[in-house]
Amino acid sequence: MSLVRLEISSVVVGEGTVSSMVILKPHRRTAPSAKLPIRIGSVESTAISMGIDGSQHHRPMTHDLLNDVIVSLGGRLVSVVINDVRGTTFFAQLRIVTSAGSQVSVDARPSDAIALAVRAHVPIFAEEEVVDTASLPDFSSVEAEERREELKRFHDFVEGLTPEDFALDRGDVRTAADGTLSRPSQASSHERTSGPDERASELGHPREKPGQDLRDDLADGTNTAEHPGS
Repeated sequence: MSLVRLEISSVVVGEGTVSSMVILKPHRRTAPSAKLPIRIGSVESTAISMGIDGSQHHRPMTHDLLNDVIVSLGGRLVSVVINDVRGTTFFAQLRIVTSAGSQVSVDARPSDAIALAVRAHVPIFAEEEVVDTASLPDFSSVEAEERREELKRFHDFVEGLTPEDFALDRGDVRTAADGTLSRPSQASSHERTSGPDERASELGHPREKPGQDLRDDLADGTNTAEHPGS
């Protein structure tokens, strides 16, 4: 199987119910963008963080000690490889060249292997099958593509706009001879609001003229109103 070179994206030092994790990503975008999260212990996550920071101690910590032992025996660590995953458990190997020039592989936990790699400044690899099986997709690229599609749709919408699209009521807007937009006068005969008499006629109830009832009463002598001098 081919190997994919990885680098540390972030280290999460968990507390309580929050798990500690080390998140790996492809080295310098030389592979499909994906992230490989590995759950580790809080002690191991602290050890990796200290190795990245290059913190110095009066006495060697465990991973510093292991690296010193390898060098003292004439060997050197050349790389670490995450070579398998079963469920949520990852497996790794230390690739060491001995003083005789031969290469040996030593089984290790990924957290220990990574903590040693950052101290020895050696590359971290993973089997391609492990990356394909356990990596998370790069959602940032998906979000970027969605933003591009939204911008394209908005651009197409703006390009298709016409002056009429800005009118609230197209019937109230006219285009003059010079191409400008104008609103018809409210005094136009076809838009004039009907008066009370016209509305009454439309409803089938002719409106009587003012005083009509009084004249009718005077004519037939039925008016009962009192007048001075009667």
